[in-house]
Amino acid sequence: MTRRKAVIIPSVLLSLGALAVATPAIGEAMDKSSTPDSASAGLSKASATGQRAGGVVYAIERSAHTLRSTEPEGSLRDLDALGRMVKDAEVVGLGEASHGSQDFFRMKHRVFRYLVEQKGFRTFSLELAWSSGLRLNDYVVNGRGNLKDIANEEF
Repeated sequence: MTRRKAVIIPSVLLSLGALAVATPAIGEAMDKSSTPDSASAGLSKASATGQRAGGVVYAIERSAHTLRSTEPEGSLRDLDALGRMVKDAEVVGLGEASHGSQDFFRMKHRVFRYLVEQKGFRTFSLELAWSSGLRLNDYVVNGRGNLKDIANEEF
């Protein structure tokens, strides 16, 4: 059996995740915008930076996909672009710009639902605080605590 590559997707995922798709386009945009004539015309560093920023904006606009919601319920059709990014990967990593933000957790729920329903994933893992892991471990190994209380207090 051959091992497929893991795909790691930053959490700002589908709003900024387009940047990962757009990266080659940025280079192409820059290659097309920098010509020998423009270099000899004495372009300042500031205008070259402006061209680069324009190339980034163009690449993001060209590759971005609009999300309808962060809510886990409802249609998942707007996540089809994610499916094309994931392809047949066995591992998908989701991060976040800040821990504990409700919108990030809702979006992760939505993305996980998509991965289960559309891509056949059956395993989910979360990064969490050490103390939360100890509480969960104590529940699993020793039966101490109430899982609903732990989940409500830790997540």
